[in-house]
Amino acid sequence: MRRPSTELDWYLGYMACQLPQWGVPAWRSVALTECLDWGPRQIVRIGSLRDVDTYRARFTDLVTRGWPWVNLHAVGLLRGDLLLLIETPTYEPAGSPWTSVNMSGPSHMVQEHHCRLESLMAPELLTTLQGSD
Repeated sequence: MRRPSTELDWYLGYMACQLPQWGVPAWRSVALTECLDWGPRQIVRIGSLRDVDTYRARFTDLVTRGWPWVNLHAVGLLRGDLLLLIETPTYEPAGSPWTSVNMSGPSHMVQEHHCRLESLMAPELLTTLQGSD
């Protein structure tokens, strides 16, 4: 068996083929974060957002540290950009020779909002994000 890809672009290409089938409308670009917190039916915090070029090396580092898995979750569309959340185990890497990258699309709740995240954000978070444009 061949080692799974450690390249972010491979996973982005795969997701670009799958996401329209999962009901995600077209997006302009991709934003990645490692932190996203949900409150009761709304997003209450988003960590720093990075673009693909900035995040490539970090992604390769994460999938070669020795964790058995990393999640790449398409959260939805944020201001026209596809927001991806990267989740890692909460424990230290254990020397796994390969890391499985588990990919998922938006939750049913997000899909019910046509994959647009703005209406699912806590008001103070939305104000903060609008101020960063």
